[in-house]
Amino acid sequence: LIYYGYIGCAPMFSTTAISLCTLTAYRQSHCTCPCFGIQAQCKTLASLHDIPYQPYLATQFSVTYDIYLEIIHRVQQHLQASLGHDTPNWHLLNASPACFYKLCNEPKLEFDWLISIDGNNSLKRWDSTIYGNTPCVNSHTAHSNYWVEPKAVDQFQNEVRAHNISKI
Repeated sequence: LIYYGYIGCAPMFSTTAISLCTLTAYRQSHCTCPCFGIQAQCKTLASLHDIPYQPYLATQFSVTYDIYLEIIHRVQQHLQASLGHDTPNWHLLNASPACFYKLCNEPKLEFDWLISIDGNNSLKRWDSTIYGNTPCVNSHTAHSNYWVEPKAVDQFQNEVRAHNISKI
């Protein structure tokens, strides 16, 4: 199926397949507007195919989309390895954010950085319980070296407290 541009909704003997073009279009739409979810995509596809929407269609699309994302991730991994960009801190060592990039003969600015600290108030947007919403459990793992696993962070949870107690 993949040779012809489709991914099956089941690992063996699939009767339904979704085109790579449809999955790519959904990925772009979802990146542009995260509120555009799988159910909306499935209802759109059902309408285009002139069939009634059924909840199992969203499940099939979701499974196929997860497979599609895994394929994209594996291809990206092979590409990064081929280019030699697969070391754990490659992005950190080779990134040059615009705020730190300096041109030759660039005039010195009054301030090198402009930083705003809001006491973590902006994090309230990420906590759905603040607005009375039910939190959505996401069991997916990020495939990126930008994210640190919670276990790696938790190993330092008592370090600050222990440091402050030793000063007393």
